[in-house]
Order: sequence, then structure tokens, then C-alpha cells
Amino acid sequence: MSDQQMPPGQTGPYEQVGDYPAPDFPTVFADGVMSTAWGRGLVKMYLYRTDPQFQARPGSRDNPIEQIIMPVFGFAQMCALFGRTLKALVEQGHLSQEQLDAIYAADATTKVDTSEPDSVQR
Repeated sequence: MSDQQMPPGQTGPYEQVGDYPAPDFPTVFADGVMSTAWGRGLVKMYLYRTDPQFQARPGSRDNPIEQIIMPVFGFAQMCALFGRTLKALVEQGHLSQEQLDAIYAADATTKVDTSEPDSVQR
């Protein structure tokens, strides 16, 4: 079905119900961003998920699961939104300032403590 044939206000196959996404709205879970690349006005990101082995042996592997491609301006807007979100997460105790500082100080290969701070509010 093309966009021209859809009901007014509907832009895709997922019909919004009130103020909430439809139950079949697509969702992607990712443990993080594996890498970024940029050029020609675009930024590409590869999301990854950390998966265990099927036989439940020790060890896991980070598997790329989704690629996101955005215009540079949209990527910059997203980063600004994420910056405001990080500030709120620290202020509300969901993330400690020490954890955030360690994340900023680490390079891409450094593992950072991701356990929740003692002050996490549930």
C-alpha cells in the first residue's frame, strides 16, 4: 500500500491509538552502539546486542543487529537530546556522575562499570 492510499494521518502500516504507539509498533533492543562512520552529510551507526551462546556456556559476543543512517544535522540534534537526557538521568539518580565521567574518559575498547548506582530510584 503506498502512502497515497493510506487513511488520512496514517504514514505507515502502524496505526496510532490515541496518544500511544500501536501494539505492533516496531521496537529494537540494543546493548549499545558498535561504531559510527560519517561522510557526504550522513552519519551511520551500527547497534549491537550482547548475546550468550545457545548452549549457555561462559562467554558472550556483541552482534551487530541494526544500522541507522541519519543526516548530520539530525544526528547533532539527537546528540543534544541525549545530552539533556544524560543530565536528567544523573540528576534523578539513575546514573552516577562518576559513571558518566568514566564513560566519557574511556575509549571504545574500555569496559565501564554499568551496574546501577546505589542511589537508583525505582
